[in-house]
Amino acid sequence: MRYSPFGDRAPVTFALCFLLVAGLALAVSGDDPLLPGDRLAAEAAESVHGPWLTERMRALTDLGSGVLVAVVLVFASLGLAANRKWNELAITVTGALIIALGVPELKDGIGRARPDDGLVSSESLAYPSGHAAHATVYVYLAVLIAHLSPESRRLGLLFAVTIALCLAIGLSRVYLGAHYLSDVVGGWAFGVGAFCFWAVFSLARDRLRHNLARE
Repeated sequence: MRYSPFGDRAPVTFALCFLLVAGLALAVSGDDPLLPGDRLAAEAAESVHGPWLTERMRALTDLGSGVLVAVVLVFASLGLAANRKWNELAITVTGALIIALGVPELKDGIGRARPDDGLVSSESLAYPSGHAAHATVYVYLAVLIAHLSPESRRLGLLFAVTIALCLAIGLSRVYLGAHYLSDVVGGWAFGVGAFCFWAVFSLARDRLRHNLARE
């Protein structure tokens, strides 16, 4: 599909991500906002706490900060513009804006509090995790590289590294007590869905134009 580096799977991926984000939002805003997986993950994280690991988790979680990811996206966008990859540029910018604007709005709308006694502090609310959403940018860029240079070597290694990094950044938020596991899963789903949105929008727009032209 010309609309997205995710190919024909983009609309289905978007729909699944939307359902997951919405389903988790409903679950964590109920009478008991802690899901079973949240408790298990928090207990597992606490059981391995230690100074050495905490120091490295703090460094790892910084890779999902909004500022760093914004810098990465700016350079990626400049490269796409320089090579006249306008559709890919639109996907990248649209996804970045959806994450930047949508995550804070969803946090305020759900109003879920963060875990108590975390190893890092934040003034924002919990669901979804912004760091987890930002971490999906690394995977998206790997998909983009594979889309633009399918003959490139070591694509498998690139995917393995970026997926591992995305997972590690998200789980570092659970380890540090900044988020519950469901916040992180919601953030991952929101980030992936954001980069699939342009494909869904473009497909709907073209079908509407086609239907209007037939009338």
